[in-house]
Amino acid sequence: SEYRRKNYIQRKHVDTERKVNVNFVDGPFVEVVENGDYNYYIEFVNKKNDNVEYSLNLKSNHWAKAGKKYFVNWLIKVKGIDNEFYQEYEFNPKNKKFFIVYETKSLGDTLAFFPYVEKFRVDNECQVVVASFHNHLFKDQYPNIEFVEPGVIVNDLYGLYRLGMFYKTENGVRQIDLDKHPHDPKPLPLMKLASDILGLNYVEIKPELKQYGKEKQKRVCIGIHSTAQSKYWNNPNGWQEVTDYLISKGYEVRLLSKEEDGYMGNKNPKGIVQQPQSSLEEIIKVLQESELFIGISSGLSWLSWASGTPTIVVSGFTDIDLEPLNGVERVINKDVCNSCWSNYDFDPGDWYWCPIHKNTDRQFECSKNITSDSVISKINQLIF
Repeated sequence: SEYRRKNYIQRKHVDTERKVNVNFVDGPFVEVVENGDYNYYIEFVNKKNDNVEYSLNLKSNHWAKAGKKYFVNWLIKVKGIDNEFYQEYEFNPKNKKFFIVYETKSLGDTLAFFPYVEKFRVDNECQVVVASFHNHLFKDQYPNIEFVEPGVIVNDLYGLYRLGMFYKTENGVRQIDLDKHPHDPKPLPLMKLASDILGLNYVEIKPELKQYGKEKQKRVCIGIHSTAQSKYWNNPNGWQEVTDYLISKGYEVRLLSKEEDGYMGNKNPKGIVQQPQSSLEEIIKVLQESELFIGISSGLSWLSWASGTPTIVVSGFTDIDLEPLNGVERVINKDVCNSCWSNYDFDPGDWYWCPIHKNTDRQFECSKNITSDSVISKINQLIF
């Protein structure tokens, strides 16, 4: 074989107390521990396509690791170069212990990803420990998962995967780190980011949250604020006209966003009831007791969907399938520039990021051109 031609040494039987350690913690790992000094050829093979993703020569009492951090169905081959040892180690998750670590604090990401933590446990018949920044939302609903706080060390692991959107910088250019994602996740549904990292067949799944709400009230909740101006509904009259319409129909309109009125130049509509500072559990209760939630591409929209409340998302920043398709009505204007999140590298440090039309009269046209009538039409379909 090629490795023998390059590395030929007379192979011999070696009587050694050899131990080969293999795990899949942050990528596939192999270590040869023994009371000797020998040479081995290591191959990390992707069983899906039989591709050798990484290979190298390894000395006794050293270790090696392949770069890919996401789920791969690995086969690790350890071949003696100057000895007769040969062994294959197949990835086998059944009854093994895995640690799934959230690298994002985002509420929307947390809700989007969590169903796939449970799906990973069920599909692979394995034990799962998870660390997220919102464990309290899930603990009671997922009794077969062990929860730990971020930063806690978990021992005796067979595998570890990290959930988030990961970038790297090469030659001064920021780009998706494809050692941590099997595909560029930006054009995909947010939930598929997690299913891809964990090696699962994608199907849209809603996370299980507690039922805090009791009777429905004649109330519509709204969430108007976010973390960048491109995510806002930038029609200057949109929120006010929708609020006025709902009030005219006898509805209380409750603003769940915690930002102050005028935050980054964005005024709250008049006539709303401001939700006081509340826990997420209290917000879930309010949502579950409301007839409808109207929001933008932000965590509150994901929380409304997960809470089981009919949800309208007003967004031109994201494409129609980035947020859930079941239980969510999208309002988007496809006749103008739209869906920049999927096609450009978002700059979280630029509040006024608009990759094509910044500083022109077309800036944020994706949402400026979403009319209040189009949102009211969705409202009428859902509650009238």
